[in-house]
Amino acid sequence: MNQQTALAALEALAKSKKVTRNSLAYKTAIEAVNKPNTPIKCGANTGSGKFSSSKSWQAQAARILMLAGITYSTGNSAPKGGKHGDNIAVHF
Repeated sequence: MNQQTALAALEALAKSKKVTRNSLAYKTAIEAVNKPNTPIKCGANTGSGKFSSSKSWQAQAARILMLAGITYSTGNSAPKGGKHGDNIAVHF
């Protein structure tokens, strides 16, 4: 599979309403396809102050890439393995 067919497969998933175009996972999957072999961050903080928490969408991005038939790898670059270090990379 090359980059063009991978983008077409992701577009087909979005048209069939299996994924939402506005989701962070879909945007991360598109970015990972556009930048092959580069780890794309899949974690961030939400909220502020006392009400902040960490969020990871690595599993959702991996599911989207799996449904599209795209080869990927997941990892974590955080020193203690926290959600902020979650990343995903596409390989062609």
